[in-house]
Amino acid sequence: GFPARRRLLMHLTREFDRADTDTLPRDALAHAPAKELRDALLNPQRDSAYVQVVELGVLLEEWDGDTCHVRFAFDKLFEFLLAELHDPRVQDADSALALAARAATFKSLRGALDVILGRACEQDREHLLVDVVDASGRQPDEAVRLMARDLAASLLVRLAREQDPAFQRILAAMSARPSTGDVEVLGEDADRLSLFGEVQALEATLSELVAEATRSEEHTSELQSHHDIVCRLLLEKK
Repeated sequence: GFPARRRLLMHLTREFDRADTDTLPRDALAHAPAKELRDALLNPQRDSAYVQVVELGVLLEEWDGDTCHVRFAFDKLFEFLLAELHDPRVQDADSALALAARAATFKSLRGALDVILGRACEQDREHLLVDVVDASGRQPDEAVRLMARDLAASLLVRLAREQDPAFQRILAAMSARPSTGDVEVLGEDADRLSLFGEVQALEATLSELVAEATRSEEHTSELQSHHDIVCRLLLEKK
């Protein structure tokens, strides 16, 4: 591999993350704490890791007047590197929701959190996702709550469509510890699964939704809505 390039990209990711932005002036980066980053930026030769990743199109330099701004050329790569940076720090629901709160203004962190939660499920740590869902139901910031719900529902749909065993494990974990957050996520999950025609996964989702929603009169109308969805879908499949 090219360890110098990878280290450079991680140095840049740390600087962008510290500033809550996906672009920074090159002059500001030249004064970053990491000596390796400063040296690479100040070296105009082709043996510079910075020059190499710019030439490869991994980084873009964009001029605004006399100021050169640096950013990643590929959003998904930047989100992955942010996930690499934050994954060791996201050990519980509070740290995950803190990241979601920052994502309200630093959009790339949303994609990073999606990677982190997906990775947790792949590593049989789906309890992190379930904890985030539970905690989101108590989250006073509506934007954070909706983001957590959307991320969880999207991940559940992806796991269901891939027939990943983590999907059933997550439903079982929700059943063991029901919450308002579960109902919101399962409702959104049911809507999306119905659009994809994933009948088996939809039935499993609705079964858990029924079990949890019937515990609370607050969700009676929502439950009826999703019951109507699955009935219509099953009729269409016949």
